[in-house]
Amino acid sequence: MSFALRLYAAAASVAYPFIEGWLRRRHAEGFDERRAIYAGDKLEKLKKGSTLWLHAVSVGEVQATSPVVDEIAWLGRDVPILLSTVTETGARSARLLMGGKIAAHVYAPWDVPKITKKACRSVMPAVYATAETEVWPNLLTEMKRMGIPTLLINARISDRTMARAGLAKGLLKEAYGLFDAILARSDEDRSRLIELGAAKSRITVTGDTKADALMRRKAIAERGLPRLREKILPSGGICFVAGSTHEGEEETVLDAFSRLRGGNGPINDAKLVVAPRHPERALAVRGKAREICPAEKTELYSDLNGQNDASIIVVDAIGVLFDLYGLATAAFIGGSLVPKGGQNILEPAIWGTPVLHGPHMEDFALPASELNASGASFTVKTSEEMESLWRRAAKGLLPSPDYTGGYFAANLGAAARTAEAILSYAGVSARIQRPSSERRA
Repeated sequence: MSFALRLYAAAASVAYPFIEGWLRRRHAEGFDERRAIYAGDKLEKLKKGSTLWLHAVSVGEVQATSPVVDEIAWLGRDVPILLSTVTETGARSARLLMGGKIAAHVYAPWDVPKITKKACRSVMPAVYATAETEVWPNLLTEMKRMGIPTLLINARISDRTMARAGLAKGLLKEAYGLFDAILARSDEDRSRLIELGAAKSRITVTGDTKADALMRRKAIAERGLPRLREKILPSGGICFVAGSTHEGEEETVLDAFSRLRGGNGPINDAKLVVAPRHPERALAVRGKAREICPAEKTELYSDLNGQNDASIIVVDAIGVLFDLYGLATAAFIGGSLVPKGGQNILEPAIWGTPVLHGPHMEDFALPASELNASGASFTVKTSEEMESLWRRAAKGLLPSPDYTGGYFAANLGAAARTAEAILSYAGVSARIQRPSSERRA
């Protein structure tokens, strides 16, 4: 083990006893699992030596991993899949998207040597694959020590990650060296990984699995869209959706809607749907809406009934935002007015919905750039700019994204390529694929 990895392991071991109480308070849900204490019924569903352990930190990574799980089920031989997440919202998203396709879900172990050792010996997976940016050196070191193959799948390196990598570059280089294979989303991600010290020979560009995920999700969501329309727009009209908003963004969105409804030439049949990135903020966002837009009726999504006359709806549920984009006249992507890197711009784009976002789209820089260049997405900084574009959208004057080509089309099939790699490293020969026309949505 290199000096950087030994130093990191020692620091984690020394620090853990001092922060365990804080971690318990912050992550009470699944705390035993985070210490690698697993319920017997979960372990009984796993087969030591043959389980595929996939890790997806939160909602976005779960969405990227979901089509890979589908492909493994399609290509594999009924191998058990263990999915781990860090966040509670990630766990809920996994239950919605993957359901019975996984043998079990656990919360990921803290990256402390004694805990990672216990986790690896309890599960004893055939392979470990972690999604996108999740690199835990102590867990990877223990996997390496036990001879368990490890993969980084759908690997991405954003502008923000590159900017922050400076001091940790030495540790990152050593950590990337622990992977048997790195499957990158794009050539740009591959170049950045190499710049951070990953070995060229271990990196393969397989594409972005979120393209496959979105195709499948849209095919399923279209079936329920009429019922959702009745719930959101029972009397007709149009709606604007502000998705995955962060604190500091709702004020701009609500002010823009207030201008739209009460300004010069009010649009009386418009509704606003606000979906906070963290649903537990829904009550606070509803309070902001009632303060900023006192003339509008504001309701929580879970309180809606067939006769709802709310003009502002705050989403307090997991798993409905993607479907809501299918109703939107235009969408705003959160995490972009504040420096959070932006949320998934491809979700509204696949519905052909015009997209607005702030200046911070580092985590989706390439698709955002393509959509901007085609005139189907727009950067806004103020509520006035947002209102102006919403007015144009209401008149049908904003172009719809055409995602039959470009970034989206170039990445279709990434989930199958990723699944095949995982099964190969697990020593499971995949079944012969059926023609794409026979494959399930």
